[in-house]
Amino acid sequence: MKSIRLFDAAPSCRRALFLCQSTQESIMQVGSFCTRKVITVDDRSSIAQAAALMREHHVGALVVVQSLATTSQVTGIVTDRDLVTRVLADPKVSLLDPIAQWAQGPLAVLLESDALDDAVTAMKQRGVRRLLVKDAKDELVGILSLDDLLAAFAFQLAELSAAIESGLRREKSLAPVASATPRSEMRFPCFGTGTWFPAVDRDERS
Repeated sequence: MKSIRLFDAAPSCRRALFLCQSTQESIMQVGSFCTRKVITVDDRSSIAQAAALMREHHVGALVVVQSLATTSQVTGIVTDRDLVTRVLADPKVSLLDPIAQWAQGPLAVLLESDALDDAVTAMKQRGVRRLLVKDAKDELVGILSLDDLLAAFAFQLAELSAAIESGLRREKSLAPVASATPRSEMRFPCFGTGTWFPAVDRDERS
């Protein structure tokens, strides 16, 4: 996310903007907004079993894994949209078919320390709505969806709005400073004469 230049902001809001931006780098990271609840499905499981897992755990995506001797390897991801548009819409597909053949790949993966800007770029370049998130040890720790991104940017806008409102309230609470310059009487030019006359007739005010 591009930084807001402080000199573009109103003076009363600059401090609030600075405080907001100072925490932006740590807050606006993939790991702060990704869904940590990752549900996996074995690649030998059937389409029906995968759909049942989605319903049981109330998730819209499953990470497909291949079981090895001592660990599991991620091979793809399947979403509820895949099941509707690619599987159920095809009359030739059996619900007993293995889910592996419908898993999407290659995988789009980000580090949890990556910025949300990187996630936006990855989704745009790959044409996907979900990204896998890994930690520094190369282990899967979450899934970042398009909905997660929208929630993240909505949060940032709300924080920025609150900071600006706080600055404005503080400015309004300060006692007004008396002007050192005496206020001059407003005068208007007479039409056609080029001279000036008071806006209010002194005789009428007395």
